[in-house]
Amino acid sequence: GSQEGGALVAGVGEVLRWRSWIQVTTPSSSAKDEVGVVLGCGGAGEGVSLAAGESVDSEVWFVAAGTDVHALQRAYAAQIVTREKETKVEAELGWNSWYDLWDKVSAADVLDNASIAAGILTPHLPESVDHLRIVVDDGWQEAWGMWTPNDKFPNGLIGVAETLAADNMKAGVWLAPLLVGPGTTLAQEHPEWLVQGAEFGHPVHGGLKVLDVTHPEAAAHLTNVIQTIVGWGYDLLKIDFLFAGTFPGGRHENMTGMQAYKLAMEIIREAAGDDTIL
Repeated sequence: GSQEGGALVAGVGEVLRWRSWIQVTTPSSSAKDEVGVVLGCGGAGEGVSLAAGESVDSEVWFVAAGTDVHALQRAYAAQIVTREKETKVEAELGWNSWYDLWDKVSAADVLDNASIAAGILTPHLPESVDHLRIVVDDGWQEAWGMWTPNDKFPNGLIGVAETLAADNMKAGVWLAPLLVGPGTTLAQEHPEWLVQGAEFGHPVHGGLKVLDVTHPEAAAHLTNVIQTIVGWGYDLLKIDFLFAGTFPGGRHENMTGMQAYKLAMEIIREAAGDDTIL
């Protein structure tokens, strides 16, 4: 359609069944005041089962054009029915191991840097925030899919969290709960817990498998992983690579990747509890 310059925002209000995508085409030389917008759903060979007489709705789209991109984005956000009402929360200050140590982090590294961060950041804490946040990123785990501490954390993650708490700091941790290394015990002993035919090509770790949360035992495993980590004293979970949960493939229960993704998010939130930051 035609627009009078400025921005164009297109989005999906709530994706329920199919991965959706947007393409805005470059105006042709003969129609510089026009843009073309393509809205697509699915296309990955997935389907939903319908009985005779049943119907299924498409995803709900929001499309708007104007000159104030921020106003357009606010208008879009207001249409997302699952978006919580705006609540102002003071941002935390702290340190995340990834941006210095990458996946070579150890317990000693975390505690040493936490001490340095305390000296630098504590004077800058807002009045409403009484702690620093220290996040242990990738490199603490045995393997992707095996979310237990490796030997670089001799007292486990719980030891790190307890030391930080004693110094008036809160702990956070990274994990990618929907991805599983093919050589792990989990993948070898429970191939039925994995989405058949689905794989993520990680640039460093190669082909990683996807946890099938529609399988009751895999769902129980995911619940246990999240509850265990929170129980170690971590009330911030930096959950990563969640897009893998949307990948199409053979699942225990017949549903699309987006439906399985939503189920995974519900499992993680319920296991983490409302007071845990995701």
